[in-house]
Amino acid sequence: MLLQGFIGKNAKIRIFRSVWLHSVSLLADISEDDDDDSVIFIYDPMPVDDGEVPVTSFAGAVLEGTQATRNAESELYDSGASCHMTPFHHCLINFTHITSCPITAADKRVFHAIGKGDMQVEVPNGNTTTTILLKDVLYAPDMGVTIISISRIASARYAALFCANFCHIFDSKKHHIGHVPVTSNGLYRVDHGEAASSVSLSRQLTLKQLHCHMGHITPEAVWKLVREGRVNGVDLEEGGDFGSCDSCKYAKTTRKPIKKERSAPRAARFGDEIHSDVWGPSPLKSIFHHKYYVSFIDDHTRYSHITLLRKKDETFKSYKHFEAWAATQYNIKIKRLCSD
Repeated sequence: MLLQGFIGKNAKIRIFRSVWLHSVSLLADISEDDDDDSVIFIYDPMPVDDGEVPVTSFAGAVLEGTQATRNAESELYDSGASCHMTPFHHCLINFTHITSCPITAADKRVFHAIGKGDMQVEVPNGNTTTTILLKDVLYAPDMGVTIISISRIASARYAALFCANFCHIFDSKKHHIGHVPVTSNGLYRVDHGEAASSVSLSRQLTLKQLHCHMGHITPEAVWKLVREGRVNGVDLEEGGDFGSCDSCKYAKTTRKPIKKERSAPRAARFGDEIHSDVWGPSPLKSIFHHKYYVSFIDDHTRYSHITLLRKKDETFKSYKHFEAWAATQYNIKIKRLCSD
């Protein structure tokens, strides 16, 4: 590993493959008076393995994109991607089908490439654009953005330099052919077509909607984040009643704990305390059309008695029969009946 360049106070490290040893001279091509010392160049001579499994440094949610990024045919420049990828079949030339190839995102989510081809992309270059041809671009229809691999650009004897919130692209003769600006969320992205402007438009949300999107944090915290400019791409509607949040009320609802073990002593004699409960209706009736049952459990002996019912209003009649049975068989009177 050969380190060239210089380290500044707020140095940023970028790793590229197959970048020539004289890459540091590219700084002069940007601005002769540029005294920004915030870039470190690292030369990695290890060749690119064409047989490796395609990977990217972006998470699956970024690769999936949105309808807006699909409409704008957005391109993301990725220093951690091992190859170029796109979901836009109509942009590919010399297209051929391939055996399904998994593409692994940073969060281990997998997208599948089913073809490949060459693709022309327009790189912004001031008031104009420069057309470059990308070779062997994988076609992954489940993705929502095009991924441009910096390592593949470098292996083609081009160079990429990240400096002053731009990704500068140079050809093999060190001529500056384009620069990609960084977005507010830290991505080097290029949007195309009439839909490009809609990608950067802010979304109008109410306080309650943003409260839900941000994991149900307090409304005061939502307002503070918006005022301090910590939330991008959102315009918060002024006024309006926040009301109440059903999810927050449900999450904060508490109940008294139910003890797992009985703390009070059991009844001293049979009939001192009877526990009763009614179950039903059953999805299927019995042979004699019963749909419910009522249970009577003695607290002292744990003796259980069950009576089948056709209707719930037969419960009291069943209790009277149980009470008469206890008096006849054991000569006792039920002192307490516990039921929910």
